[in-house]
Amino acid sequence: AQKMIADGYTGRKGKGGFYRMVPDASGKKKKEVIDLKTGDYRPEKKSKLESVDSAKAGLAALFSHPDIGGQYAAAVMLKTLHYAASLIPEISDDIYSVDAAMVMGYNWKYGPFQMIDRLAAGGMSGTEIFAGALQKAGLSVPPIIAQSLGKKLYDVTGGVRQQFSIGGKYDAVPIPTGSLMLEDIKLTSKPVKKNASATVWDLGDGIVCVELTSKQNTWDPENLKMLQQLPDIVRGGFRGAVIASDGDHFSFGANIGYFLMACNTASWWAISDMVKQGHAAYMGLKYAPFPFVAGLSGMALGGGCELLLHSDAVAAHIESYPGLVEAGIGVIPGWGGCKELLLRHIAASEATQKSITAAELKSETMLLLGAGHCFRDHVLEVCPEFARFASNAEGIRKSFE
Repeated sequence: AQKMIADGYTGRKGKGGFYRMVPDASGKKKKEVIDLKTGDYRPEKKSKLESVDSAKAGLAALFSHPDIGGQYAAAVMLKTLHYAASLIPEISDDIYSVDAAMVMGYNWKYGPFQMIDRLAAGGMSGTEIFAGALQKAGLSVPPIIAQSLGKKLYDVTGGVRQQFSIGGKYDAVPIPTGSLMLEDIKLTSKPVKKNASATVWDLGDGIVCVELTSKQNTWDPENLKMLQQLPDIVRGGFRGAVIASDGDHFSFGANIGYFLMACNTASWWAISDMVKQGHAAYMGLKYAPFPFVAGLSGMALGGGCELLLHSDAVAAHIESYPGLVEAGIGVIPGWGGCKELLLRHIAASEATQKSITAAELKSETMLLLGAGHCFRDHVLEVCPEFARFASNAEGIRKSFE
């Protein structure tokens, strides 16, 4: 880096940086990269590392992989996790507070102590593998790790999530006031109904929750079928329903791959059936004699946004991005989204514009959806509150009975 700066390679404002764009023989710009061994530029090429593929099997596989990618990942994780573990109890008396801060404050998928548990492999606990790696690297083993050797840092006892604490005992993981996550519901509950792409859970007090389990929560015939069955499920002893999940995104809309496969095989009936199925499911919930509330966070694209528009209320995380994006691939919303926009309290011309220009509705303007704002881990808690409140309305209760 010092030599690059001295030679004028300071980035795009200079001769180039670690990367540079240069025209090829046809005048088209191509990206080149500095070869760290020779110091010369060469065409950029994507590295192929077995460790990257192994990571699909979990953190333990990546941590133990012998190639350069695995070694690099292990070195970074080792120092990061060692630092975090060394701060207990200096900055926190419990490990969950650290994990929660990193997950909710820094958008980590797992906190450092959750990651240590995920290093478990070959009959050894994550703490044993982590401690062994620390000793091999000449690093000290923090007290919280030394005391938990052979044990999990997190465990479940009697349906209650537990965390390992300094002193060698387990304490209940605190649940913040107003917070509700499906992962906690699943500890003590069995599904009310389940298929390949959706699961219905009992949240208690007469409210059920539909959880999409398809890839990126996309819509397919199976989860649309579950929505069509939802009125019968509610009539079986419940008084309201919500749709939400613990994932980062509400729904990426219809499974485009399903439609593409149908087009490639000329299975036009499959496309027609799914369009009809979506209409039946959404309109069935719009006019159902019970409240249906959506818990929104992250992306709600296409058919995902259309479901919000058919819901009685939406509990929206402030970082929510719903929109009718179908125009981006050359189609129009097919499950009633355009009609629902037109029914909102906005000018018809504005509604039409939103319908045909891949409109994105910001969370600040979610009153269009009948929405209320809440924090990410409060979304699922607010949904049944909305549903319970609505189900107590005299008119709704009578029509349901």
